[in-house]
Amino acid sequence: MERRDLAARLKEAKKITLEAARLARHHFEHLHRLEVEAKGLQDFVSAADREVEALLFGRLAEAFPGEGFLGEEGGLRGDPSAIWVCDPIDGTTNFLRGSALFGVSVAFVAEGQTQVGIIEEPAAHRTYAATRGGGADLNGAPLRVRPCPSLERALIGLGFNLRQDRAAFMGAIERLFDAGAEFRRLGSASMGLASVAAGRLDAFWQLHLSSWDVLAGLLLVEEAGGVAFEFLAQDGLLNGNPVLAAAPEIATDLASILKFT
Repeated sequence: MERRDLAARLKEAKKITLEAARLARHHFEHLHRLEVEAKGLQDFVSAADREVEALLFGRLAEAFPGEGFLGEEGGLRGDPSAIWVCDPIDGTTNFLRGSALFGVSVAFVAEGQTQVGIIEEPAAHRTYAATRGGGADLNGAPLRVRPCPSLERALIGLGFNLRQDRAAFMGAIERLFDAGAEFRRLGSASMGLASVAAGRLDAFWQLHLSSWDVLAGLLLVEEAGGVAFEFLAQDGLLNGNPVLAAAPEIATDLASILKFT
């Protein structure tokens, strides 16, 4: 896509995502009022998730008529060939526990690639944004991944949920220990990937995630000079895939250790 078009899309989508972040922050400041339901084992949804997604869907449909929408709560609506992919609150468990580590994630996918990515970190008033070929920034300041000479100096973000293969996860943890890497489990993939792009982490990995969790963050890492492994292959848009993004110096070794294919 043309850079001029991407810049215009980014400008409009940032306004919409900021509005969504303000709504999420309002609910975060009034958690005692929220209605919460369990979707599954340790998997929750609140009225805040639904309201923020409804705002994103409505505003994006007005700004970009005829384009598709894929959200965590509402699923696929419209044409998937040019589509907005959104997670209204990524890190819902953190959010509901009063932890500020959650984000609003918005990505635009066309021509088989993520073209625009925005992550709002509402509690910290941070806006991470990227366009394909146009770089990444945090509140307007350029983002670059942190150089990481070896796994012995790496700090890696991890994710896991109880629907995933526990033995595979624990095996990966053992191999990371053996390689000398340090790691953190964050509870929010979007915040993990944003942290890689900002140099606060050197990599992020999870066995499987949905597209709304990661597309914006993977573009941020790529445009900040990191390595974002392919996610959209084999219908990753609708079915999800494994996720790995890393500083370039450790990407190949890390992929081998984590058996990332």
